[in-house]
Amino acid sequence: MKRFAYLLVTLFFLVSSSIFAQTKVPANIVITKNDLLKAGESITTSNIGEPVGSVILYEPRWIEATEATPAYGVVEGSIFPVDPKGWPINFRVVLPSSWSHRAMQAGGGGMNGTITVREGRNPLLNKGFALYGSDSGHQAGGMGFGAAQKPLASGPTSGDEWALNDEAIQNMGYMQMKKTHDAAMIIMERVYGKRPVYNYYVGGSHGGREALTVAQRYPKDYNGIIANVPIVNFSSLMAAPEWIRIQEIPLKNWVTPAKTNAIRAEFLRQCDALDGLADGIVNHYMAARAIFNVNDGVGPKDPWAALRAPNNVDPDPNDASESAKLTSEQHYCPIKI
Repeated sequence: MKRFAYLLVTLFFLVSSSIFAQTKVPANIVITKNDLLKAGESITTSNIGEPVGSVILYEPRWIEATEATPAYGVVEGSIFPVDPKGWPINFRVVLPSSWSHRAMQAGGGGMNGTITVREGRNPLLNKGFALYGSDSGHQAGGMGFGAAQKPLASGPTSGDEWALNDEAIQNMGYMQMKKTHDAAMIIMERVYGKRPVYNYYVGGSHGGREALTVAQRYPKDYNGIIANVPIVNFSSLMAAPEWIRIQEIPLKNWVTPAKTNAIRAEFLRQCDALDGLADGIVNHYMAARAIFNVNDGVGPKDPWAALRAPNNVDPDPNDASESAKLTSEQHYCPIKI
């Protein structure tokens, strides 16, 4: 039921602009390198819908057109926290030379920590979309993805200490999406002379959670929202790896590389073709989980039966023992606390 509700929310925002608020999009606005100077060097805090200390903008850059991408401008900035011991939000806005009055905010991934919008080839940029995103209010550390890059601005430390700062946690949870959105709107308004007619939020995984969050907290900021495989139970997801490691502490529970291969092969044997194509890729992951979740009463009582040795004796390292299978079950069954 929850998944269905999330799907309805996503679909509503996707279709609402076309059904309820048809707006004629004017001709593209064309800019040149000189127009980037209109972005300025700062944004007043009153223009940001959540509390911030200050907003500075760095010297803009102009990227000439190539065979793969049109010419575009890059405006980057840092949103500094109210807490002097907090971490900044670094963000980037990519402005196509021929703007279609559309914009897209890109969600993050993992634990964020790097700016989500990168320069270079992007199909939306070729369609005249302005693109923008942030590092969510902390710099690398944790599970930040993407190539290592020197941050525009950074906090007191370069490790995971940001997670102990209330404002940084609130930023990652919800405020950075609003702060980044508002700063990007000001920049587009200054450079193009207008705000976008259509503005979208697109994210998957952690970015999908962000997408659902902006749908709840800031729905008026967007004409469409795409939340792909959103991490809804974020807190329990963070606890899950630790729970699995605890299960593996006893030596008999350790899943050796040989057993890992046997378990993987059995999982693929049962789940690969669930999507209608046996190609070594499990796409129908919900059906796969139903098979191997031994606590939901949906799938077989013993999905690992084909791997069990007589009397639970492990004569072959390629055969997964009972304890190792129990460890594997932790990956597919709800955690009971």
